[in-house]
Amino acid sequence: MLFPGLAGLSGLAIVYRESVKKAITNPIVLLLMALAFLESLVTMLFVVDHL
Repeated sequence: MLFPGLAGLSGLAIVYRESVKKAITNPIVLLLMALAFLESLVTMLFVVDHL
């Protein structure tokens, strides 16, 4: 194998992708992501409003 580190990286990427899929199907994680998104949206609107 030319780059031994690359196999580990692709393995990590697969594990990461699978965990992201699981996280998205998890309603609690989805709720937290939605709350974080809403919070950033409100903060952005507040900052734009007070420029």
